[in-house]
Amino acid sequence: NNDKSGDGSFITNQAGISLAYLKKLNKDSSSFLSFGIQPSLISRSINLSKLSFDNQFSDGAYNSAITNGENFSRTNFQFLDLSAGISFYQKINQHSNATLGFSYAHFSSQNTSFFSDKSTVINPKFVAHATFVFNLSESFDLIPVVMYENQNKAKEIVAGTQARFIFENRSDKTRAFSLGAFMRLKDAFIVNAQLDYNRYRFGLSYD
Repeated sequence: NNDKSGDGSFITNQAGISLAYLKKLNKDSSSFLSFGIQPSLISRSINLSKLSFDNQFSDGAYNSAITNGENFSRTNFQFLDLSAGISFYQKINQHSNATLGFSYAHFSSQNTSFFSDKSTVINPKFVAHATFVFNLSESFDLIPVVMYENQNKAKEIVAGTQARFIFENRSDKTRAFSLGAFMRLKDAFIVNAQLDYNRYRFGLSYD
């Protein structure tokens, strides 16, 4: 991933790899445990020569020869980031199943400030989610979902339900359309639509 923004050419480069392992917990394949990990190398840089500062204006005119007066301790740096997650799937009966998951991101709480005061830290992020699928008929599923996120002092809870209309469901062919309504508590209403076509899934949401 590469991103360049602003007049100062603030550049972020990120390279990572995602690894996952799936374990069947019983012979009838009704329970699965999966684990994933994502290590990443991130680099950030800024070009101060492309920026102007208040200290560099003299008698109403900009003078690049004047020092900027800022306390930058570095203009580029690199760090390692690590995220991991675990998920559990359980088939409850012939018509329902549940998935529970947890993830933890930014284990290192890395300082990303260009100053020496460590004023900007990527705080760890915790996510928990649960999805239940109730197959009410051969052509209709009801899918309640709830998700909780926490990062530093920010918290978010989103809960809602999807209605899935199944037109065809075979091992080699899937046709289904879903409509969902969700609520971010104390904030916003969310709607989404989703199309399943064989191995592909297309979605659209409005928040």
